[in-house]
Amino acid sequence: MPDRQTMRYTQVYTYALHFPSLYGEGKWRVRFLCLLLCWIPLSLFGAGDTLRVLCIGNSFSIDAVEQELLPLAEAEGIPLRVGNLYIAGCSLRQHAANAQDAHDAYSYRELYGTIRLQTDSVSLRHALQAEPWDVITMQQASHDSGLWDTYAPFLQIIIDTVRSYCPHARLAWHQTWAYETTATHPGFANYNYDQTQMYHAICACADSVMKYYPFDILIPTGDAVQWYREQCQTTSYAYRRYQAAPVTRDGFHLSFEYGRYMAACVWLESLTGKRVHRHNCLTITYYGYPDKTTGCYSSVPSRSVRSACTERRCRRTAHRSVSF
Repeated sequence: MPDRQTMRYTQVYTYALHFPSLYGEGKWRVRFLCLLLCWIPLSLFGAGDTLRVLCIGNSFSIDAVEQELLPLAEAEGIPLRVGNLYIAGCSLRQHAANAQDAHDAYSYRELYGTIRLQTDSVSLRHALQAEPWDVITMQQASHDSGLWDTYAPFLQIIIDTVRSYCPHARLAWHQTWAYETTATHPGFANYNYDQTQMYHAICACADSVMKYYPFDILIPTGDAVQWYREQCQTTSYAYRRYQAAPVTRDGFHLSFEYGRYMAACVWLESLTGKRVHRHNCLTITYYGYPDKTTGCYSSVPSRSVRSACTERRCRRTAHRSVSF
């Protein structure tokens, strides 16, 4: 089994072996060096070259960062490296317990370029020390995201752990989204199976997080998702399209089409402060996800992202973006 460093350069050496005609006699060393430099991740040239983001999350962070975010960043010319530390359905309470007891309970995915490396049985402390992170994101489990009494004291415990290892990283709060009206998730009962009630409860908690905790950035994915739903209700053509390709795939996880595309746009704009241009979905099986690109660049998702990121719907607190 090759080690991780060997895996990172496998593509480079394979490329060189399969194309010997590229290297003329007496010049192959120079050409190979140029090829090698083109493939080495930008982060190896210094921490300032790449924006490094660590997500302390769950399956909703997978939806947000693992399909469209890196292709979008590449299309915008933004070098980006993401670490996604997750347990499915993980709440702040569980993250805090893992932080205190140093449990090796997470799956840790490193994402850069078209490469994804996964390491299982990783602790929060290990992930915090893996890179000189610029931004570290946190979020509540979806079913608890609108219940304020599930945040304390757990969020502060996580923040204190993060600060002890990454004192200079900026903190970002990921505002997640409400469930579909037809969702069967048992946690939907916390909101009387009412999407609007869940959404407003999530917004209220996000406002409180930004007010009472030292977060620098708010990532309003939930706003974009809800705005999109509302727009689809008011435009007959868009509504028909939404019914054919809804924003979630099972009532709560984002769809591979509109949902993950919108989330990636919101994340990139929130992290960098740069407006993301309209791009077609760029997955093309980037990480093995289905290639579902139909309509991802339509105007309704684009307006949803714009509304969430610039109008800052349902939020009363300003947030600062990472300088890039």
